Amino acid sequence: MEWLARSADPEKGQPAQSYARHVLGVRALLECFVHAVSALLSPAFLEGLRGVLFPAGEFHDLGKLDDENQEVLQGRRAARNLPIVHSDAGVAELLGHNRIVGALMIASHHLGLPNLIKEANRGDDFLRVDESNGRARRMEGTLENLLNRHRESLSGDGCTADAFPTEGSSDLCPSVYYRMALSFLVDADHTDSSHSNRPLAELRQSQSPTLQPERRLVALDRYVSRFKSSSERSELRSAVYAACKESLPDERIVACDSPVGSGKTTAVMAHLLATAANRGLRRVFVVLPFTNIIRQSTEVYRKALVLPGENPDDIIAEVHHLADFEDEASRDYAVQWNAPIVVTTAVAFFETMAAARPSALRRLHELAGSAVFVDEAHAALPARLLPVVWRWMQAFADEWNVHWVLASGSLVRFWEMPEVLEPARSSGVRQVPLLAEGAVRDRAADYEQTRVRFETIEAPLSVEEFTDHVAAKPGPRLVVLNTVQNAAVVARSFSKCGRFDEVFHLSTALTPADREKTLAAVKERLNGDHNGNWVLVGTSCIEAGMDLDFATGFREMASLASLLQCSGRVNRSGERSDSVMVSFRFGAEDGINQNKGMQDSIHVLINLLSSGQPVSAELCTEALRRELRLDPSSESLLSKIFDAEFQMKFPEVEKLFQIISADTRTVLVDEDVVRRVETFETVDWRDIQRNSVQIWGYNVDKLHIPELAKHPGMYKWHLAYSTFIGIMEGIIGVAEFERNGGGVI
Repeated sequence: MEWLARSADPEKGQPAQSYARHVLGVRALLECFVHAVSALLSPAFLEGLRGVLFPAGEFHDLGKLDDENQEVLQGRRAARNLPIVHSDAGVAELLGHNRIVGALMIASHHLGLPNLIKEANRGDDFLRVDESNGRARRMEGTLENLLNRHRESLSGDGCTADAFPTEGSSDLCPSVYYRMALSFLVDADHTDSSHSNRPLAELRQSQSPTLQPERRLVALDRYVSRFKSSSERSELRSAVYAACKESLPDERIVACDSPVGSGKTTAVMAHLLATAANRGLRRVFVVLPFTNIIRQSTEVYRKALVLPGENPDDIIAEVHHLADFEDEASRDYAVQWNAPIVVTTAVAFFETMAAARPSALRRLHELAGSAVFVDEAHAALPARLLPVVWRWMQAFADEWNVHWVLASGSLVRFWEMPEVLEPARSSGVRQVPLLAEGAVRDRAADYEQTRVRFETIEAPLSVEEFTDHVAAKPGPRLVVLNTVQNAAVVARSFSKCGRFDEVFHLSTALTPADREKTLAAVKERLNGDHNGNWVLVGTSCIEAGMDLDFATGFREMASLASLLQCSGRVNRSGERSDSVMVSFRFGAEDGINQNKGMQDSIHVLINLLSSGQPVSAELCTEALRRELRLDPSSESLLSKIFDAEFQMKFPEVEKLFQIISADTRTVLVDEDVVRRVETFETVDWRDIQRNSVQIWGYNVDKLHIPELAKHPGMYKWHLAYSTFIGIMEGIIGVAEFERNGGGVI
């Protein structure tokens, strides 16, 4: 009899997978994954990792060999779930050999990492299935029989638990170690399941393209040299590029505080490639705060770094948002980090580091032996999360050979702040050297002082009054607002008032595909109309990293860092003589809302602006200190996160660690993509992310957005959508309907 690991799925055209094929496939993939980092980790550390992963991979599905489970897998009995929890047998086997971490991996490979305090309090039931929920484990009496079937199915190739190296774990940060170890196992398990018909030899050989940092650095040098000119700005960019490329400090965490417009996108990449070549690193991550600047950065990197004969999509992976699905039918749409260069969002990146769920953790192991560029670092994380992230960054740097660059034109030196160090229980200030120092840094700072002038409108404005202020300033104009709703309301108002030749709107209410089209149109207009009577209205997604150059800017009051970043889109080239960046506030008005999470930042900004101090990047660290002091909940949340992290209450850490403090859902907008997903046609994950939006969970419920029946966790948009204001077309329509007495839909 051939034992099965997966039953057939006729609807998806998937045949059954044998138990032997799956175990051997997972084993082969784990060998590949560990080999990929073998030159990057210490031999002792690597040996301990093998001692965790290989026995976990060997026995993770041992319980599927139970008679009752085989009845379901063989199709002789219909059931939604296997009657016997299949992970429990492997847990029992490894616990019997005192392989605690390996048992933890098996117990977690479907359920996620548990609360280890609760598990420790369960005594003899540590990591075992809780039978109080109605599911059975029934392994003690059958374990030897299952092991015999395991060896029989593998034709004697099955290993005993004692055949593997001794387990090891990290002394510095075991919570990171457990997340990483589970990532290796889950990725091997899920990858083999989705390629169950591939020959084992092909599975072992399948690899993503390699980084080849030396060759890509040559290509980047060639690309950058095409843009050299005799202008002051161009000479400054060249100096910053050379300084970053040549800086190869021994430290694994460094910073770059070059001002906006100084070419950090390419300069820091030159440093990363040079460092990767020097240290043998295997991958580069570029972490950005906003989805819309991912496309811009990706386009630059594809032009600059892709070698002849390569497919750009294979070399530069563009990951817009966190789309992880626990349901097996949707699992293939989970985005992996296995390209040589990955460009992703801060939400997707850092929430993966905090995850307990297998689907989210699956990609984390790709970080080992990589370089990470946290661009616009000032906007990557809420202040309340900095201490725990600082702890994780140091663990990845010191244990997993990860090289970090924190870069921003308004950089906050949080690693020097007691407010960050004390909650992180750091032993002292870690030295974080700057990539571009000395004369180059001084020259860049001097250039910034003359580029833009700051003004403040102190009295709150109505939309009509604000329109007057915007129309009175030279165009083209940039308007950045605090909420997606405000941006849509103001953009609609501007487009109807007749005072502007053209109005563009850019926010996450649009799909990435439509944001790309809008951004391309804006750039085309900027290139051909330096003084036109038109305006771009959007949210904070415009203010950082965008290579845009407006005559005048308006920023709804938020943080000092946001104001500085927004000013980087005004007179960016330095060719205008009197460009202005205006700060303002809205009063109470229908359709305009307040971002409650920004109130402390706004209070600090108002105080700084009224103090008469020059607006500069040097004030950003002080601004953050003041914000933390104003928020009494920050200290409480920090305490909760760190208590949960140090006690390894993994689900609680994941719950508390929210960059965007709300439940969001992936909602497909394109009808053709919806149709293909619903009919199980082949759909590339890029099509999913390019044609979807992220929506708050409460809006999914309030607006009755339908969930795809066969893909739990995925939804389809059913209200009005426009390429101007996106899903806000439907949401504003519903709000107006309700205000006019129409009630709730």
